[in-house]
Amino acid sequence: MTEQERIYEHKNLESVLEEIERQIARNSAKAESYLNSQIEANKSMWEDVQDPTDLDDVAIMKQYIDAIKYIARTREFYNYLIKKLNKMKYSPYFGRIDFKEDGTAKSEKIYIGISNLEDEQGDIMVYDWRAPVSSMFYDYETGAAQYNSPSGIISGEVELKRQYKIGNGKIEYMFDSNLKIDDEILQEILSKSVDNKMKTIVTTIQREQNRVIRDEDHRLLLVQGPAGSGKTSIALHRVAFLLYRYKDTITARNIVIFSPNQVFSDYISGVLPELGEENAFRTTFFEYALRNLDNSYMLEDMNDQMEYLLTTGYSKEYDIRVEAIKLKGSMEFKHIINKYVSYFEKEGFNFTDLKLGNNVVLSKDKLYNLFVNDYNFLPIIKRVEKIKNRFEYLLKPLEKKRYAELLEEAASSGKYVDKNEMKAKCRLIVREEVKPLYDSLNRMTEFNIYDLYKQLFKKPDIYKKLNNGRLPDNFEEISRFTVESVESKTLYYEDVFPLLYLKGLIGDIPVKPDIKHVIIDEAQDYTPMQYDIIKQLFPDSSFTMLGDLNQSINPLLNVGTYENISDIFPDKKGATIKLSKSYRSTREIAAFCHAILDEKNDVDFVQRPGKKPVIIKCEDEDDIARHIEVELEQIKKRGLRSVAVICKTNVQSRNLYQKLRKNIDIHLITKDDAKFNKGVVVVPSYLAKGLEFDIVFIYNAGEESYKDERERRLFYTACTRALHELNIYYTREITPFLKNIDRELYEEKY
Repeated sequence: MTEQERIYEHKNLESVLEEIERQIARNSAKAESYLNSQIEANKSMWEDVQDPTDLDDVAIMKQYIDAIKYIARTREFYNYLIKKLNKMKYSPYFGRIDFKEDGTAKSEKIYIGISNLEDEQGDIMVYDWRAPVSSMFYDYETGAAQYNSPSGIISGEVELKRQYKIGNGKIEYMFDSNLKIDDEILQEILSKSVDNKMKTIVTTIQREQNRVIRDEDHRLLLVQGPAGSGKTSIALHRVAFLLYRYKDTITARNIVIFSPNQVFSDYISGVLPELGEENAFRTTFFEYALRNLDNSYMLEDMNDQMEYLLTTGYSKEYDIRVEAIKLKGSMEFKHIINKYVSYFEKEGFNFTDLKLGNNVVLSKDKLYNLFVNDYNFLPIIKRVEKIKNRFEYLLKPLEKKRYAELLEEAASSGKYVDKNEMKAKCRLIVREEVKPLYDSLNRMTEFNIYDLYKQLFKKPDIYKKLNNGRLPDNFEEISRFTVESVESKTLYYEDVFPLLYLKGLIGDIPVKPDIKHVIIDEAQDYTPMQYDIIKQLFPDSSFTMLGDLNQSINPLLNVGTYENISDIFPDKKGATIKLSKSYRSTREIAAFCHAILDEKNDVDFVQRPGKKPVIIKCEDEDDIARHIEVELEQIKKRGLRSVAVICKTNVQSRNLYQKLRKNIDIHLITKDDAKFNKGVVVVPSYLAKGLEFDIVFIYNAGEESYKDERERRLFYTACTRALHELNIYYTREITPFLKNIDRELYEEKY
């Protein structure tokens, strides 16, 4: 880069900053003007409206309120622009490409930042990173390039690609970018200490990530990527892209993000605002689903179930529970519920004739035919509503006829002097005569979803009939366990979603047509039945689902394969994109973690050097706590801000926390937390999903803690949380997951 080019870049930055300051001043003046107008309108309204109960004054008040709302919205818009411009003032852009379109004589300088900036003449000084033309910055080096515009594909040549680090309005460095330098910048960013919140990756989006973020061709986008491939960041940047691309039809209120837990929801809460967008609704699918269940039941969540599976010793009851979890999360059980609903439609209702006097309003055969045949295109709840409406329609003329008969009898009897009294009495008699019919119809069509679910287990003959004449292994014990828990108003996690699925099939879950896009993070931990419920809830939505089958922490409840998801959404045009590169950890940690899986996967690691993972043998768990305390004191002196001690269970986490809290400033993360605390944390393995830390200590990876093959992926997930350093402590014998790993991949201490 020549000195003349450097001078040009500094002058360009000055021009951009001057334009930002001009726009901040102009918009601030407008926002203040609208604030004054709002104050004046409020004052005038109460001066002009003397009596809020007077119809004329009510009309005047409404006009004022509408005007005040418009003024407030306009002021909010200018405040939004000011907030965006202030964010740009710190770092207005991070990239530039010079693009020469085919058929043109001169290239255009395209500066790229988090938002658009136009001068007073309408010339674009900075392009939003989501603009079509900006995609070339992420997808191409210098040379032939193209991008999709609203008018079609635009081809040409990238003559220059330049990257900047701008802070506080000053250029800290700039490079003419080629692939090597791009990797160096990425490694520099990755090597830094992480904060307590996830940050944007807008300056370092990689080509494979950009493909996911900008996908507009598919209604169902499945993304498989290894730990550290940026799946969550991609999801949030994809939300920002969709809000930009479809700003006339989609707002943040039309998007739902399902996270693995509330701590993680808080951890990612800063990304969209940092990108200049309003936060979309973030929650767990379990919390969202609770709205559709009876709140008088005590519910177990996934974290409670994981704690049970990881802490309960092997016993007959434990084995039965495990079998129940496997069954209720299986495709087989989903098909059984489908068949059960069909069976209930035909056999579950005992219809009788509905008669008013000698007149049959609806015969039992007609009721059955309406329910099973005429209305079979509707779910059960809607069929019942239609039948009740049909009944009322047919009853009305009979009610009028009966009323006329009673009126004639009363008139001829000579008992009534007052005609109004006579009419009232006849109406009362008709109401009393038809009430038993309504009561009868309600009894015939009412059912309780919890009783319906219990009946599937209480009556093995029905289950056997639905399951091709066979019962699952240990069905008697599973049935007893299930019936007892539901009758005691306890719903275990494995029962929550079959119940919701059943409610959905009968039409008892309200759909959400206003939700246009759903993001599902950690997609591997959802069962096919949960995906069916999601399909029921959001019929008009498109989906982005991101996960890693190697991080399926619950071996008993998971998606199985992504093909299972595609089969559930056959009407959604879908694609599966596989990310191949991991960016989170040093190459030493990444290689070590990859070896834990004991299987061949084509994963590419960013070649960021660091320390090898360290495996430390201790005398007992008190000795582990002492080692960790000494290490934490050293880390404090080094200024690292993010450290996690990952225990297998919540019980272990609480015990260790009590030991360390006396001398160390430390936080305990539990399933009930809604905030992610920075600094040093102790966290159960299953709550660490998606999080990342500068340093990770694995608490007691001995054979007594991690011995079941089903826990290999849980252990892998815990280890992959580390960015820069990984220490693994154990007592007695090391976990079998590490016994056969190449000794060159780690250091040992005793």
